[in-house]
Amino acid sequence: MSFRTFILGLTVSFGVAWLFVVVVPFFKMRDRAPIQLDETADGTAGVFYPKRSGRILNGAEVYAENGCYLCHTQLIRPTYAGNDMYRADWGGWNADPERGDTRRETVVEDFFGEKFAQIGVSRLGPDLSNLGLRVVHEYAVKKDPAQWLYQHLYNPRFEPERWKSNCPPMPFLFDVRDVRGAGSPDALRVRRPRGTEVVPNSDARALVSYLLSMKKDQSLPASMNFNPPEEKNVAEAHGRLVREAAACAREKRIPDNGLAPISLWSFVACGVVLLIAGAILGEGGPLFSYQTTIRPGYVRTPAPGAETSGPAPKEAIEAYAAKGAKIYSTKCQGCHGPDAKGNGSTFPSLVGSPWPLGETERFAMIILNGLQGPAHDGKTYGVMPPQGIGMTAEDLAGVMTYVRNNFGNSVGDVVTVEMAKSAMEISSKRANAGQMITAAELEADHTKDLPGEKLDPKTMLDPISLEPATVAP
Repeated sequence: MSFRTFILGLTVSFGVAWLFVVVVPFFKMRDRAPIQLDETADGTAGVFYPKRSGRILNGAEVYAENGCYLCHTQLIRPTYAGNDMYRADWGGWNADPERGDTRRETVVEDFFGEKFAQIGVSRLGPDLSNLGLRVVHEYAVKKDPAQWLYQHLYNPRFEPERWKSNCPPMPFLFDVRDVRGAGSPDALRVRRPRGTEVVPNSDARALVSYLLSMKKDQSLPASMNFNPPEEKNVAEAHGRLVREAAACAREKRIPDNGLAPISLWSFVACGVVLLIAGAILGEGGPLFSYQTTIRPGYVRTPAPGAETSGPAPKEAIEAYAAKGAKIYSTKCQGCHGPDAKGNGSTFPSLVGSPWPLGETERFAMIILNGLQGPAHDGKTYGVMPPQGIGMTAEDLAGVMTYVRNNFGNSVGDVVTVEMAKSAMEISSKRANAGQMITAAELEADHTKDLPGEKLDPKTMLDPISLEPATVAP
């Protein structure tokens, strides 16, 4: 394939996709305007427009600065894209005989007036699009909703039902000060030195104001009805002519200016263009043919010495470390680095450190529960969130064995699956279960090795099941 052909295919692949996904929607949606409410159909007049100002806008900046958008979304999906987001009492009506199905969904107008539309990138945490309404509804009777949010920001695991939350605490949003008089009504109910109180600072108050402002409780105008009844076209009743089709309702056509978001057919056209571009890059041959990835005349054969019935046995320390390497790359490498040396300020080094290389129970407690406060050297690093969520005993045993015998560490032992199971049981019976562990608790309660029979590192194991394997002489 020539360089000219490569550049042509690259240009067609990205250029056409950019044209349909970015340029076309921009020109079709740049003239969108706030929708006027109709007194007769909507019961109110004015403009459909969210109201956010003052401290709430400051809270949006705090929300962005702390990366909350990385785990939380602010987007109620359409009912045709999934039914998991609709809840009773969310904004809008469930159904109306005159207007049809008016269940609330996120629309572009919800983000008018915001500097950034922080719709989020993943659902690691709960969707926050309607958090304010839900929190007020759930806690207004027995608690102050703002107070509950303060407690959550300070320690996300302060309630037993949230002990498995992987949300990091944000103690830097709070101040510890001496109690004067009756104290602050916003003081948190947390452990603190006598004569002091923990109160939210200005950033915390702004962030909570922003979270409480997330209320999709504003009724959608009749002209934005998602599914008008067949016997009555709401748009025509208001003097606006639109197509009576499900696609029109789904794409939320703006009848005022006749513009609609990009249609599904545009994405189909982009897919066809990408396939053609792929054919060009593949020199016109089969796009996904195995024969194009190997030289003519070559065939696949088993690796020398490999058994056709399964993978070759490995020594115990190597088999466990192979599983641990995968866990380390997904859970640990982002902070401690590929060489496990950290950065010396926020993330400590695991190379030669007495805690990872010392007693196995202490190391396991740190991994499962996280660590807050000073480390073994008396220095306070960044808060380590618990990593035990979703981790199996095999995962824990593997990552412990991997760290203790790699990166220049050479303890030479194997943390078995049975030992890892014992660690999980010990962790669940902690007096402060659900809270991150501290150096004081580690030194007081976890300065011994995990119970369980030790395994000879040279024992041959099946690398998949970690069970003893029979090796042919």
